[in-house]
Amino acid sequence: MVVTCPECGTQYAFPETRLKAGGVKLRCSRCRHVFRLTPPESPSELEGEPAKSPPPDPVPEPETPPAVAVGPEPHLETEAQTPPFPEGSETSGPAAVSELPSKIKWPKWVGIGLLILALAAGLAGLAWWNHRSFMGGLATHLRGWWQSRFPSPTATYADKPERPGEVQEVNPPPPPMPPTELKDLPITWAKARYRGLVNAKGGQLLVIQGEVVNRGKTPRGPIRIKAVLTDARHRPLREELAYSGTTFSDQELKSLNPGEIQDWLTKPGGRSRVPILTPGQTQAFTVVFFGVPDNLAETQSGFQVVVVEGPKTPSSP
Repeated sequence: MVVTCPECGTQYAFPETRLKAGGVKLRCSRCRHVFRLTPPESPSELEGEPAKSPPPDPVPEPETPPAVAVGPEPHLETEAQTPPFPEGSETSGPAAVSELPSKIKWPKWVGIGLLILALAAGLAGLAWWNHRSFMGGLATHLRGWWQSRFPSPTATYADKPERPGEVQEVNPPPPPMPPTELKDLPITWAKARYRGLVNAKGGQLLVIQGEVVNRGKTPRGPIRIKAVLTDARHRPLREELAYSGTTFSDQELKSLNPGEIQDWLTKPGGRSRVPILTPGQTQAFTVVFFGVPDNLAETQSGFQVVVVEGPKTPSSP
């Protein structure tokens, strides 16, 4: 027989064998409306003829209609049991079938998802636990590889990008201790330059300039300076001697003849014509290297400057 939901109008096929005399309670699988289905009236009742009543029993047993009507209801309303409409129409059938696989497969997919989340959480915890030691070792390895492939120049030369025409300055390492008799003639400062200093005849120049001071109590002079050009291991490569008292401009260093420059540097007192330093007096000096390589910073070369001569004047006691 065909049953129609009074709420949404959905029709279902329902076996008449399951229909009880007192009716059954049904639930629509689409709108979940609950309604009671009663058996149809007999043909005799429809025509208005009185139905023949059965002969009375001598001892009639008490009927319990609620037990017949209510008995199937818990079974029909339980969601875990078979739905009340096992055989549905085109509307009810697919709906009932589509709900069943989702309820069966849902725990399986949830288990797989929880397993994936657990693995991801474990890996994340392991990475967090070891990230400091791992990153520290990686940074040390990369730093060592970088320094081996691209060694930085020594502190002798300033780490400045080379620009065309720029004169690069060089800071010297600490000089060796002077002899006891020369401790009163310290070099207060010294710097070297070579970028952009090219002489027309002498080639690439390395120019060391600085000042020396007489901190003694007697006049001293003439003062002679020795500059030593060293390699990356501070081994001497070349050395030059010059008297204090001479300075040059950059234009003079580029244009003067190398012989003329050397004449001034080898003359006591130099261009200042002051060979003797009185107590507390300061005097500038210049030392020039001709024909040096133009990549001193790349070769990690350095220099040292010391006072090698500074005798007391004859008039001093």
